[in-house]
Amino acid sequence: MKNLILTFAFTAFSLLGFAQTKMVVGVAYVKQNKTGCSLFTTAEGYKYRIENSANIKMIDLRNEVEKELKSRHVKPEVMLKTATNKNTAVIISYYNPISGYPNCTKHSYAVGFGNSYSEARENSIKEMKLYYKGTDWKQIAVIE
Repeated sequence: MKNLILTFAFTAFSLLGFAQTKMVVGVAYVKQNKTGCSLFTTAEGYKYRIENSANIKMIDLRNEVEKELKSRHVKPEVMLKTATNKNTAVIISYYNPISGYPNCTKHSYAVGFGNSYSEARENSIKEMKLYYKGTDWKQIAVIE
């Protein structure tokens, strides 16, 4: 009986349109103009949006962030990362050497979400380590 009541309360809560936190972080990647590196893209900027309103859909947030990045950067490739029911995001900036091109590096951002700063930071470091094994990185934003 207790499970039935909890399920009903959760369903009623959802159907009534109570807000859940929605977060979108977008990164604009553009072609490098450095000689010998023009085959590669590099991160040029980011934009984020947080919304707690039940009236705003995730797709609308995604479209808004993507539109803003496309208006600020020349022909960017936009990568969007999203989370619901998380209240913190951490963005890390790093430069990754490109294998086989000794004079080329790629600037990147790693984004992690969590219910606390430490969880979001840990998740952004985990994402970065998928692509970069170095130690030269910098936390550039905490979004709450």
